Amino acid sequence: MSFYTDAIETVYVNPSFDSSNFRTEFIIPANKVYLPTLRMCGLGYQKTADAASSRYNFLVGAYGLVKHIRLLDKGIEIDSCKFCSNLQGFKNLNKSPRHNGKVAVHLRNSELGFTHNSVTSTHSGNVNVVSNIKSMKLSASTNKGGGADANVYLGEFLPILKSLNVLSTQMFRHLKLVIEYENVKSRVIIDNQDKTYKTSVPVLVIDEVVEKEAQQKLLGAMQSIRWVSYEHDRFDIPANTPGGDATAEQTVDVKLNGLKNKTIGRVLVVKQLADDTDASVNANHAIIGFGNVGSIQCVQEKYQLRVNGANILPEQGITKYNEQLALLAQTYGDITMLPFSHCGSIPSGLQDNKLTDKGVNGAKQLGYFGIAVNDFVQDFQLTYKRENNSFASAKANNGQVYTNARLTGHVYFEVNKMLQLQGGTYRIVYV
Repeated sequence: MSFYTDAIETVYVNPSFDSSNFRTEFIIPANKVYLPTLRMCGLGYQKTADAASSRYNFLVGAYGLVKHIRLLDKGIEIDSCKFCSNLQGFKNLNKSPRHNGKVAVHLRNSELGFTHNSVTSTHSGNVNVVSNIKSMKLSASTNKGGGADANVYLGEFLPILKSLNVLSTQMFRHLKLVIEYENVKSRVIIDNQDKTYKTSVPVLVIDEVVEKEAQQKLLGAMQSIRWVSYEHDRFDIPANTPGGDATAEQTVDVKLNGLKNKTIGRVLVVKQLADDTDASVNANHAIIGFGNVGSIQCVQEKYQLRVNGANILPEQGITKYNEQLALLAQTYGDITMLPFSHCGSIPSGLQDNKLTDKGVNGAKQLGYFGIAVNDFVQDFQLTYKRENNSFASAKANNGQVYTNARLTGHVYFEVNKMLQLQGGTYRIVYV
């Protein structure tokens, strides 16, 4: 939204505390009336004198620097996002290819948004012209002269800002924004991870309503609001080492208490390697494909959910890659998916072709599971299965060996919250 009025004045707020690679805090001035269009400019990584520059992670861009973010009022959490880079990888993917190729690459410094082009490829001794997927723009270099900074609309991380019509520090008198940075470099940059980098010092940009009449009008229209926020839980998937049985199936049954006694909307499962340094996605100080901020897809995955004692998927649940992708797109909408990125293996004969401008890198790294629950949850159980894939055969499959490795399952779930206004005070409740 654009405003062409002298009732609005743009204010730039410097951090009250900033520790490179660790944490930044902003104190938002009290007794003011702001629009909820908070932005953060200058989010980025800078090379130091001894470091070679790198490029941002293709999937998350500079947004991968934000690990946790919270909006607080005197210690009370108004809204937050935890393990943001894991969730933001999917949120970046959850856009149309056109948006990712034309807008997100400039604001977030990611490298999504793809177009088809023809390339000459040699396969099995024959020269063929094949169609491959090419990214529209390379992700930016962390070199500040190369456009390293990202511009962040904070509503992407803090959904309450999308629902408020006004942000009044007459009501939120001690408002503070706290950003904790990701300290695993492989989640932020694609190579030269053995070098030294530091986070740049961002600036908070706020639109202040300075005209008294406009202030009164906005404050008078304030009322209790509802919004949808993401909360987080996680579970462990042990390493699958059944000892030589090439078809043994591993079953993981977990009960997730983080969803208990809440009305849940959509649920997203993101699977990542428990070890960020695993050679299958990180070799010689450079990531392979999207590294460990996507969602690892294993061989013959199956999902079933049991909510309040009843299965919500028929029969064995989701048992095929394309079923999983179809349900994800049905639940969340547009997905910028690369060829075979949602599959646990690549069909024989395609490994040597140039599937994308990154080769086969990125295949098997975007295996998200998403579903709409839309129910009050008293008991939530997740059953996850994957087939054993021996390390020997995995190494023959493009050198990627992660299908048996220990994984961490991140579960992001939507909850409905309400900000209730009561005589100049407020409280936040689940609804």
